Amino acid sequence: MDNWEYTVLVLPATESREGQNDDRQIEFLNTLGNKGWELISVTGQIVNNDNCQKAYFKRRKDIGNTLTSP
Repeated sequence: MDNWEYTVLVLPATESREGQNDDRQIEFLNTLGNKGWELISVTGQIVNNDNCQKAYFKRRKDIGNTLTSP
């Protein structure tokens, strides 16, 4: 049976025009992926009157390792 560890990050909303990518967020998400983190869900929310996205990640947990943030 696989063991998983999870983390949740709040990403500030970006001002991208429709059809355009935010290169900074893509680079950040690719970095997390290279560290073994898999994006499993994104939800929108308001934090301090700002639109944000809450991103949920998981990765396989090695027995004996402690939880580390990305």
